[in-house]
Amino acid sequence: MKRIWIQIDTVILFILLFSLLIISCKRSVREDLILIEQGKKHFFESEYMEALKHFEKSAQINPRNDVAKAYVGFCYYHIDEAGTAILQFNKSLQLNPSNNIALFGKSLVLWEMEDFLSAYILFDSVTKINPNHDKAFYYRSLAELQFGDTLSAQKSLLQAITNAPEYAENYYLQASLYLKNGKAEKADSVLKIAHKCKNELLKSP
Repeated sequence: MKRIWIQIDTVILFILLFSLLIISCKRSVREDLILIEQGKKHFFESEYMEALKHFEKSAQINPRNDVAKAYVGFCYYHIDEAGTAILQFNKSLQLNPSNNIALFGKSLVLWEMEDFLSAYILFDSVTKINPNHDKAFYYRSLAELQFGDTLSAQKSLLQAITNAPEYAENYYLQASLYLKNGKAEKADSVLKIAHKCKNELLKSP
């Protein structure tokens, strides 16, 4: 009889411990996601050091959170620490090879390092994973121009404008292509759109 009670006590203890573990995990997951949202508020206000604190804490709470690590990488990218940024982007991609934040961030670092081919491959991957990405098509267009593929660059740029009609950079690049092809009037009309977009951006709070 004693043995039966010992077995029952052991089962109950196991269930209690397992329940506490589940509750603890849920709380941790919730906390790391809340920290990401808090970090994003600072990030999109260009407060990168403050955002970094939240993202790093999120990654510490949940080491398997690939989004937190991707944002950590982007914070380091914006404070000009390219080596650390690449390291964090790679950590994110080890957890999730399709993490578009990390893929795009890593491609930007490679682009600035003038590793244009590697950057292009990643930009292209981003556009395939997310055909509505707001900036990847613009950079893919730049890379295609770098390789002398003007036709593909024009197609990528048109998609960039479709995805993000508010970005002045898209129109400046389009105007330069028109000028290159001797279409000054078209270039001029596109430049007007670019200036308008830029002014709208400056007016926004």
